[in-house]
Amino acid sequence: MDGTPEVLVRKAEAAYNALDVERVLALFTPDAVFHMNGKLTAEGTDELRRWHEGFFAAVKDYRLTKTLRAAAGDVITVEFAERWVSTRDGQPRQGFGGEFWTIEGDRLAQWHLYYRSYRADEPAES
Repeated sequence: MDGTPEVLVRKAEAAYNALDVERVLALFTPDAVFHMNGKLTAEGTDELRRWHEGFFAAVKDYRLTKTLRAAAGDVITVEFAERWVSTRDGQPRQGFGGEFWTIEGDRLAQWHLYYRSYRADEPAES
């Protein structure tokens, strides 16, 4: 890994908070694989672009905080919390989760995301 894990986490946090698809895609290798909640979601730049464009279109007032939890070899684990307003129904929402990143050089080659989101006024256990 060329950069430190903390630097990579901060770059990712900034790119997502900017809702900047190009900055986000620059975090990934061209053949990166993305799994969400255990299911294959995207492979490669084109599919990652489509997924992120859809996600960014669905949120406004987006705020994300990422916390580096562990790093060993080429694997980084990250915890995150996010808040946004849904563009679909205007409801404030929040989400929490964990990520496992496999790094090649200083870019994500595999992204495993586990999370759940809620209305901001809804308790996490419902």
